[in-house]
Amino acid sequence: MGWFDDLRDYYRLVGPLRFTIFLSGLIAIIVGYAAIGTWLMDKTGWPDAYGSVCHGRKCWLNYLYHSPKLLNTAHIFELLLFAWMWILPGATGAMIGIVLLRRWLKRRQQRIRPLDY
Repeated sequence: MGWFDDLRDYYRLVGPLRFTIFLSGLIAIIVGYAAIGTWLMDKTGWPDAYGSVCHGRKCWLNYLYHSPKLLNTAHIFELLLFAWMWILPGATGAMIGIVLLRRWLKRRQQRIRPLDY
């Protein structure tokens, strides 16, 4: 099942108005996130001013590697750009950690404990 089929099923489930509101909100969040990042990169001179020579779409890991240099000056735009860069990896790591913690707690609670005589 492709993601178009999933979208069609979601459209049928919630109706056209709620689907349009949801999709518009999601697109607005993505575009806003990208616009804020572009604006912060323009204000700070990122990546050229911080030693990264990579340009393009496949430079995300290189940007994360060089991002601690943003903390050296500690101006507001550099701090915001650092937070902007690390919010997605941090949120992903937190979600994975929560899932693993819940699984561990569930396995721990469902153990059979022997009775003491």
